[in-house]
Amino acid sequence: MTTPLEGYTVVDLSTGIAGGYCTKHLADAGAEVIKVEPPGGDWLRRWTASGADIREGDDSALFQYLSSSKRSVVVDPSRSDEVTFVRDLVSSSDAVVWTRGSPLIAHPDLMPSALTEWAPHATIVAITPWGLDGPWSDRPVTEAVLQAMAGAPMTRGNPDRPPIIMGGRIGEWVAGMFATVGLLTSRWLTQTTGVGEIVDVSMYECLLLSMTMYAVTFESIAGRPMRTNRVMNLPAIHRAKDGYVGFMLVTGQQWLDFCAMVGQPQWMDDESLIRFEVRNRRRPELVGAVDAWAAELTCDEVLELAEALRVPAAKVANGANVTEFEHYVARGFFRTN
Repeated sequence: MTTPLEGYTVVDLSTGIAGGYCTKHLADAGAEVIKVEPPGGDWLRRWTASGADIREGDDSALFQYLSSSKRSVVVDPSRSDEVTFVRDLVSSSDAVVWTRGSPLIAHPDLMPSALTEWAPHATIVAITPWGLDGPWSDRPVTEAVLQAMAGAPMTRGNPDRPPIIMGGRIGEWVAGMFATVGLLTSRWLTQTTGVGEIVDVSMYECLLLSMTMYAVTFESIAGRPMRTNRVMNLPAIHRAKDGYVGFMLVTGQQWLDFCAMVGQPQWMDDESLIRFEVRNRRRPELVGAVDAWAAELTCDEVLELAEALRVPAAKVANGANVTEFEHYVARGFFRTN
């Protein structure tokens, strides 16, 4: 069976999540991905979210996930013959994925502009926080700053507490996905013209496009200002006897069904509560009642009621229970590492 990217060769000069996620998509689609690492390897080999020790000779679970189906070579950028090897590798490839953060990319022969000279036919994807050019291109930054600059914390979280960012370095995952789409789009051009190009992926712009701009555009078309206060869903995540359950109500009918489920018929009679902004103004009253109701039931009992009334709900996963989730068990999702 052929794969979509069979015969497509990619040199991975990236380090970290964004480039690794991009090239994972390509490898999963059948591309031959060759990851070039400095002496000592990609720092992600030794990184874990929990800070747990990694045995000598082993790699982190995240690195293994991102690097599956790839090949790896180690190159010392201080050796001219090894830099020449990378140039030859790039010259024979169809695409290159490049990020900062590795001793390799400090070499002038391995910058994006230089790579286009060694492989004028190839797509060069560069993933950086701000983009390759512009007054902020070399500006230090963190994931939290990028999310804040993109406006994401503006409407997220409890209004009585400080704004919060999304965890898990979401900016790098989002940028990796944008980079994949950009590379595959560029591939159509290079197949037609035989001429490559640089695909300049700014993590900031990726977050701006994916986190806030749709809502801003929608509200502008609707002729009303974008809300600037932070809010949480209502209902949202609530504690049951043995864990947490999350709800996502979208339609008015779902709200009415939820009212019946939690035993609050008077809420059903108040038509104003179908509108989220009204429910949000009465948050203390409503959340208190939902919390009291959920506290008397187990997660499974809540979900059984929700399913019967077609109320969107799910158990909230954590480290203690996620391996027991029915879908993951049936799919054999987890394996001992």
